[in-house]
Amino acid sequence: MAEPFLVARSRIGNDVMDLLHPRCQGRRRDDRLLGRILLPEERAWVDEVRLESAWAVRLWALWAAKESAFKVCCKLVGDSAFRPRGFLCRLEAEVPPDDPSITRIRGEVEATNPGLSITVEGSANQSYVHVVGWASSGSRSRRSRLESGVEEVASGDSRTPLGTLRNRFTLEEWVGIHSLRSAQARLLARERVRSHLVPEAEVAGRNVSGRVEIRTTGHRSAKLAPQVWFGGSRIRDLDLSLSHHGRFVAWALLVPEGR
Repeated sequence: MAEPFLVARSRIGNDVMDLLHPRCQGRRRDDRLLGRILLPEERAWVDEVRLESAWAVRLWALWAAKESAFKVCCKLVGDSAFRPRGFLCRLEAEVPPDDPSITRIRGEVEATNPGLSITVEGSANQSYVHVVGWASSGSRSRRSRLESGVEEVASGDSRTPLGTLRNRFTLEEWVGIHSLRSAQARLLARERVRSHLVPEAEVAGRNVSGRVEIRTTGHRSAKLAPQVWFGGSRIRDLDLSLSHHGRFVAWALLVPEGR
């Protein structure tokens, strides 16, 4: 899990990409996909590196940044179709001298419509790219602690029938779950959210007054932001984003300072 840090009160999005997934592996520099998703200056940034592994990290970091920014925009201005070239990414990629196995990613994403600027940060290794993005929700009087995490799901778990997890969710949660990875991402995030809503002493004493839920609503639930509920009431000051791809599930959480 990334170290938490403070940001202005915001809305958050995150995206994880499994670099060993068949749709990520084997992409070439002349792949037509690049022309469909990248703007010219983004393409130049990707192609300035010669090492193919670094090239792949930059390519999928751009995609993850655009996806994260799109999720933020949906929360702030409403749902819309995802058009990758409608998000201009200005990213930097840095390999720390003390740990060459990791690439640090940071920068800004400009959403041309509706004209928002989203800050992004993330990391990558030889297995995955994970990017978190956030933008102001209109009030800078409060600050929030940003936390995020990525987990590789064991290969045996990938063959678990989705239905066997049904009893771990309420009906309100279950209607928004359409895949095994979606369920696993919720379980991972739910435990982290719980630590903020239920004091450790209360958990130890088993005097828990409510159940943590992560709900989505509507027919296109995969496109809608997850909501945190506790004891049957929505917790509006926690902002949560979920992502999954291939072997990995990821989450990002904004917790108001002082909670």
